[in-house]
Amino acid sequence: MKKFLIYGRLLSSKYGDGISSPSRSITGEELPNARLISLVVFGELDVPDPQFTLVNMQWGQILTHDMSMQAGGTQARKHPTRCCTDEGRLIATNEAHSTCYPIVIPPNDPAYSQVGTECLDFVRTLTDRDINCLYNNGPAEQLSAVSSYADLSLVYGNSIQQNSEIRSFEGGRMLVDQRSGGEYLPPSRNATGDCDAAPAGEVCYQAGDIRVNQNPGLAILHTILLREHNRIADTLAKLNPHYNDRTLFQEARKINIAQYQHISYYEWLPIFLGLENMLKNRLIYKSASNNFINDFVSSIDPSVLNEHATAAFRYFHSQIEGRLE
Repeated sequence: MKKFLIYGRLLSSKYGDGISSPSRSITGEELPNARLISLVVFGELDVPDPQFTLVNMQWGQILTHDMSMQAGGTQARKHPTRCCTDEGRLIATNEAHSTCYPIVIPPNDPAYSQVGTECLDFVRTLTDRDINCLYNNGPAEQLSAVSSYADLSLVYGNSIQQNSEIRSFEGGRMLVDQRSGGEYLPPSRNATGDCDAAPAGEVCYQAGDIRVNQNPGLAILHTILLREHNRIADTLAKLNPHYNDRTLFQEARKINIAQYQHISYYEWLPIFLGLENMLKNRLIYKSASNNFINDFVSSIDPSVLNEHATAAFRYFHSQIEGRLE
């Protein structure tokens, strides 16, 4: 059985029935339509950033894919649950999956009404109540299908089996597809399941995370991280000819993860949280180039917080450029 992790929490859950049903308003009625709230609060105004590019948002997607993936939802399945038809029409309640909670598009929606979309897929995350061996009574707890650490699991996979499928087992390198003198992600072994490829023959990649094909920007950063692993492995092989494949792979992986964490904390996060704020709250430190900081505390629970994965980190959705030219 696939291994799942329970999200951590800052606050206790607040279900409509106290166990698992969607929360309701203080009046007991259903909450307002999510798409309508999005339009009212955020609107459709496009305001390009004068300084930072789309990669700013894209690195955020790399991080969130590394730390969480809803178990059983649309993103986690090779054959996802559908709550709406391909034409954007609502599937009848008696025909829809029990985890479907589709978002109905309001009339006169400024975007979707122009293309006739009436429904958006929204599949509820699996909970411990769906996995009998995990459930210990009480309110339902959502499950994640990936490791919670910032460990580049989206590059290396979340299991030995996943990792074995994308390693070359030569020189510590990852599998690549050689095209036009460059290294690219290997093609998926199950393109019809991993991608909605159209037309047939369209590129569909395989990586440590099934969501690699979600958009071009994500696939580009996946490719960069893959190439960096192989560059490090090649360098280590020259410096340490006595290293075997396994040692080269593991050492290159460690260095790649370390670089990724440094970029995330010292170059990317300060853009949003502020350098001084991060230093003041000891999220990062100033240290001499010949020194290092060790603030690891083994008692801290490394689980990704439910509030972070499903709410706070979704801030970056508002940073997605509405159109690309």
